[in-house]
Amino acid sequence: MKLQLKERVAHELFQGKGDALICDIASSDMMHSKNRCFITIRLRQGASLGLHRHEKESEIYFIMQGRGLYTDNGEEYEIKAGEAVICLDGDEHGILNQEKEELIFIALVINS
Repeated sequence: MKLQLKERVAHELFQGKGDALICDIASSDMMHSKNRCFITIRLRQGASLGLHRHEKESEIYFIMQGRGLYTDNGEEYEIKAGEAVICLDGDEHGILNQEKEELIFIALVINS
């Protein structure tokens, strides 16, 4: 089955800066509630997803394009295309695009 993909704009997601362009790949209904969401996210220069905590779920980011400043429980480090990070149940994370190139990544939220 071919999925119908449609991009939407989320403003200041998790009290971040700017807009996040989100494309829902599969909903929790499609995945029988094993995962909450499977999406792509695009952040332009200066845009971010604010710090947020995951409870009873974990989240994986796989970076497809660009570079980002990732915050992992208060520790900041750079991540780039081809790399992945995980925020485990009870942990907090966020991401910022400081580069001119758009930051594009896949986000998968997995229910615990």
